[in-house]
Amino acid sequence: MKKTKYIFTKDDLKEKFERFNKAYFHGKMKTPKFKINSWGTCYAGSFFWDDDGTPYISLSKSGRQKMTEEKVDRVLLHEMIHYYCEGYLGIKFWLFLTHGPLFQLIRIHLNLKYGLHIK
Repeated sequence: MKKTKYIFTKDDLKEKFERFNKAYFHGKMKTPKFKINSWGTCYAGSFFWDDDGTPYISLSKSGRQKMTEEKVDRVLLHEMIHYYCEGYLGIKFWLFLTHGPLFQLIRIHLNLKYGLHIK
């Protein structure tokens, strides 16, 4: 079955973030800023802090990523775990620990408890 490419906006990401934040993170995170990029052979999404300390979640709209709505949800949740670890728990990761034990623990917990498929 062919999956349809999902055309999403910053407002869509904000709405999804707020819904997922309540449902899976107990509403503990403030809504970040969102960016939509056209890069995308490597990264479907990223979480980062701007120079002024503003949190950002960025997703790719590249055709190579084939961003279906299901994939947008998974990528957004993946980036929300990064934000939760850094922004709520206050744990700053070195580059090589970005997907380390804490990230994996939270990812696996959400997948098992809620039937998600976060990678």
